[in-house]
Amino acid sequence: MNGGQPDPITVNEPLVSILLPTHARFRSGYLQRAIDSVLNQTYQNWELLVADDASTDGTAEYVQRLAAADPRIQHVRFDRNVGLPACTLAHAFLRSRGDYLAFIFDDSMFLPNHIATLLDGLLSEPGLGMVYGQTLMHFPSGTDLLGSPATVERLLERNCIGNPAVMLPRWVISEVGWYDPHIILKRSCDWDLWIRILQRFPALFIPEIVAEEFGSLLSDSLGRSHLLFLPLMEKYRAVSRDHLLAPDMIANGQYSVADVPFELTPEERLQIAVLVLQHYVRIAAIDRLVEYTNLLLEQAIPEFEHLMAKTGLPAELIRNDRSTLAFLGTAFYANYCVAELDAQRMNLEGMGTVPCDPTERIRQLNSAYWSLDERYHMLMRSKSWQLTRPLRELKRAVARFKDSQPLEQCCPDSGRNASAVIGRLKRGENPHHGVAENCDASPGRSSSID
Repeated sequence: MNGGQPDPITVNEPLVSILLPTHARFRSGYLQRAIDSVLNQTYQNWELLVADDASTDGTAEYVQRLAAADPRIQHVRFDRNVGLPACTLAHAFLRSRGDYLAFIFDDSMFLPNHIATLLDGLLSEPGLGMVYGQTLMHFPSGTDLLGSPATVERLLERNCIGNPAVMLPRWVISEVGWYDPHIILKRSCDWDLWIRILQRFPALFIPEIVAEEFGSLLSDSLGRSHLLFLPLMEKYRAVSRDHLLAPDMIANGQYSVADVPFELTPEERLQIAVLVLQHYVRIAAIDRLVEYTNLLLEQAIPEFEHLMAKTGLPAELIRNDRSTLAFLGTAFYANYCVAELDAQRMNLEGMGTVPCDPTERIRQLNSAYWSLDERYHMLMRSKSWQLTRPLRELKRAVARFKDSQPLEQCCPDSGRNASAVIGRLKRGENPHHGVAENCDASPGRSSSID
C-alpha cells in the first residue's frame, strides 16, 4: 500500500467482485455511503455489481450515472420487487468475473483497507474456504464488535461472522452452493452459508475491523423487520442442500423458496404460513398473496379458521373474492405480529413475580428487567413498522393499478375501498361489505425470481 493511497493496478492482479443488494436506500444516503466506501478502497482492481431490487427512490438513476462514469460498476436492475437478497445476488454473481467475492449491503460500509486485508489473507493460504475480519456494529444504545474465531459448533449456536467482513474464493461456491433463498432463512442466509463452508473447508479470522454495519438503527432492515423462528431455522438448516443451491438454478427459479423436505408440526405450519404471507405483503405481490391465502383455506390451521369465522362469510364466498382474500391474508399476518408482541409483554411482566431477595438477586433482576424493557420497546417499534407498512403498501398497490383498464372494469372503487376494508378488519367487522369483486392487482413480471 502507498501510505493509504490506492495502489496502481497491475495486469496480473486478481479481480475481486463486490456484490451489493439494495432496495430504496438512495434517498436516505445509505447507498451512497456504501458505494463511496468501495470507491475509496486502497486496493482498486475490483468490480461492483449493484443488485437493485426495484427501487423507486432514485437508486436506478444514481447507479446508472456511476456505471456510465466507471466501467467497474454494473447495475443489475429488477423491475419487480423480489424481496430475497439471496435471489437478486444470484443474478449478480452470474454476471461477475472475479476470482474472489466480497459482499456489502446498503446499510453497511467498508473501511479503506477492507479488500486489501482480506485478499492478503486468502492469498496466504490457497485452501481457505473463506476469510473474515471484524464488523463494527452500530446499535441505538452504542456499538459492539462482531467477529471472532469460529468453529462449526460455535456457529451452530450463534453467528459470529459479519456479512460485510467476508471474502470468499469463487471456487467455494461450486463446492457448497450459493446463499439459500428459502423463506425460513430470509434474514439468516449468510449465517447458513458460513456454516456450510466451515463444514467442509478451513476459514481464517483476521482480528481487524474491516467494515461497519448500521442495520440495527433502521426499523425496516432485514434483522429488525422480519420474523425469525430459530427452532424451525435449525431444523431446516440440518437438511443437506449444497447440491441444490447452484446460483444458476436459483436465478432461474428452480429452487423452491417455501417448500420444506420434512414433516411439519402444526406450529411449524403456522410459522411458515406467516413467513410466506409476510414476504408477499412486504413486496406487494398481491396475486401471490391472494393465491397463498386461498391455499390456506384448504389447510386446517386453527388461527386462520378463527380469523375466517370473524368475517361471517362462507369459505366459498371468500375464495371467489380477491379483495377479501388479499386483506384476510394481511390480517392473518398482522394478528400474528400482535400476538407475538403481546407474548413479549407477558414475559416482561412475569419477571415481577420472581423473588427479589437477597440484595444481589435484586440487582441482577433489575439489570435483566431493564435489558428486557429495552428489547421490548425496540420490538414494539419494529412490530409497529411491520403492521403499518403492509397496509400502506397494499393500499399503494391497489392505487397503482386502479387506473389500468382491466382493474377499472373489475374494481372501479378499489382505491377508495382499501381504507374502508382496513378499518373493518381492525374493528373485527365484515371486510367484504362494499368491496368490489375480482380485483386483480398483480405487479408487472420481472426477469428475476418471483
